[in-house]
Parts: sequence; structure tokens; C-alpha cells
Amino acid sequence: MDAIIIVTVIALFLYSIFIFFILYGLTAYKKINLNNDEKLGVSVIVAVRNGEKSLPNLLYCLSNQNYQGPFEIIIVDDQSNDSSVAIIQKHAKLNSHFKFQISDIGSNKLKQKKRALDAGIKMAKYDNLLFTDVDCHINPSWIKTMASYFTYYDYLVGYTYVNNKNDSNFVTIFQSIDLLMMMIVGKAFFGLGIPFGAIGQNQGFTKKLYKLSGGFESIQSFIGDDTVFLQHCKKFTSKIGFVDDKNAYIQSRKEKKWKNLFFQRVRWASDANKMWQVSWFFFCIFVITFVINSSILYSSIVSLVNYQLSNMVIGCMICKFLLEISIYSIGSYSLKVSINYIYFIFWFIIEIPYVVLMGVLSFFSHYLKWKGRRK
Repeated sequence: MDAIIIVTVIALFLYSIFIFFILYGLTAYKKINLNNDEKLGVSVIVAVRNGEKSLPNLLYCLSNQNYQGPFEIIIVDDQSNDSSVAIIQKHAKLNSHFKFQISDIGSNKLKQKKRALDAGIKMAKYDNLLFTDVDCHINPSWIKTMASYFTYYDYLVGYTYVNNKNDSNFVTIFQSIDLLMMMIVGKAFFGLGIPFGAIGQNQGFTKKLYKLSGGFESIQSFIGDDTVFLQHCKKFTSKIGFVDDKNAYIQSRKEKKWKNLFFQRVRWASDANKMWQVSWFFFCIFVITFVINSSILYSSIVSLVNYQLSNMVIGCMICKFLLEISIYSIGSYSLKVSINYIYFIFWFIIEIPYVVLMGVLSFFSHYLKWKGRRK
């Protein structure tokens, strides 16, 4: 029992230091003034696999962008076996901004989504590249706002959210708070001058940086194409910026079933156990987060038969709650997002077993199928 207490206390201490830096980063973050007058050329790239249900919304959103500068939208089919290709090709004939590409053009050293994105990058005629996913809802000013950040940065991390307004589905509620907390932590590290992570639903980088860094071939052993690539690009003294502007916010797809959310998050967490290959610092953060949640969960179970641990478990839970609700409150205010403490409490209760489960399942992510294929 003493070992459990020692591990839990040490993990909580280290986690508290991590939270302190997050809070400091949120207060230290400074938004820069950008030149919105330049009309940079922008290539938007979207990889699509079996997206026939989501494509109409995506094409509508991208067709209604209000950017006045030159831009193109490259939709890359990633070996779909539904009507995606026909939908994309038909739209490309109606709108000259749209172009169709197939993933086979991408590097044969890459697989699946990374190969599809590489095919789009090869086709892109502009240096400034933006990326999103087929199942996202995009603001009409997204390209315009993101393009303005390219005047200063060569890697952009955009904000993504799940709209939980008037939503009573527990999965969606948890998903929305969980993604918000990730975005808050991400912004905080930008405030500290240490870019943390990115999300493929809303990011951008220059073609020049992509070539300089060796592209996705340099991270081909990883599953993801966002956070790992960002960490890799930091080695090339790139200027990485967080796009803190509501006009560039992208709304992610709502998940309605726990199974779908777990599968999505396991894919996201799949590279965490190998993050040490690109950043020891962030690998340690992942480990600390996993250990504190694991030790509290284990102690909670043991305390059911060993009442001596009950007080420690309660104390750790209260401390963790206060730390995380402070991040939620200050971070939501910083991002100009409405606060719902009932939703947060629900997220907090589920978070502990959820983090442990995701950490364990991340080692088995290669067994999971995504749209009919294994990673």
C-alpha cells in the first residue's frame, strides 16, 4: 500500500507542476497583429475515404469561402468504394476552384491518409497549404483568416470544437469537453513558446517546410500526420503559430456512440507511446497524465476493501478536480467559449478511467480498422 501512496503523491505533484505551467501559458499567451491585406495563394487539401454522406456539407462550406486571394481546393480520394469519386468529380466540373486527385500519386513509401495528403501536396500550386477533414463544418472566413497567419508563420495550428449546445447526448457532451481541454492545453503551450500539438481537422503549413522537413516520409512509422509532424518540424526552426480567431474555428463531427468515440481517440493516442522519438518532453507529459489517472483509479478500487486509502483517494480527487477546473475556466475564457460546469463535472468523472483505457488501447491501435482498413 505504501508504494501505491508514494506513486500517487509523486504523480500528483508532477501533474500539479504541469497544470501550473498550463495556467501560466494561458496568461502569457499574446496574440500578434497580422497583415490581412496580402492576398497569398492558398491550396486547401482534403483526403476523403468513403465520404459520400459528409461530402455535400464539405463542398458547400468550401464553395462559400469569402477569400479574395487566389486559392484552390484539392480533394484527394483515398481508395473509396462508395460514390465519393463521382461526387467530387461532378463538383470539380461545376466549380473551377476544385480539383480532383487520387492517393496513388502520393509517395509509395506512405500509407493511407498520409499518402493521400502527400498526393494533394504534390499537386498543390501554392506554397501555403491548409488541411481539414471531410466531416467538418467550416466557417466561410476560414481560408481568409488562416491565410493572414501565413504572413508570419509557416506552420498553423487551428482551433477545433464540438458544438454541444442543447445537446443531451452524453457521448457528445464528453467529446466536446475533452476536445476543448486539449485545445486549451495546446494554446497554453503556445503561450509558453513550446508548440504542443496539432489536429488534422484544422492545420496548415508551407510546402517549403514540408519539403525541408522530409515530408511525411520522415514520420512514416507513426500513424498520425498532425502532432507528430509538428514536433518533427520544430527541428527545422519553423515558426509555428496558434490561430486564435473565431473566424478560423472549425466544427468537428459529433460522436453519438461511445464505441465510435473510443475508436477515434485510440487512433489519436496511437502515437503517444512512441512520442519519445520526436520529443522526450511531451512523452513525459503523456506518461505523467497516464500515471496520475491510473494510480487514482487503482487506489479507488483498492480503497473499497482497504479503507486506509479512502482519505488519500478523496484528497487526490479533490486536488485534481481543482487543478483541472481552473484550466477549464481560465482556458474557456481565453478561447471565448461558454462555460458549463455541469458538463465539466460529467467529463471529470469519466476522464480518469477513460485516460487509462486510451493509454492501454493505444498499444493495440494497429489492430483497429478505420473505414475498412487497418492502420
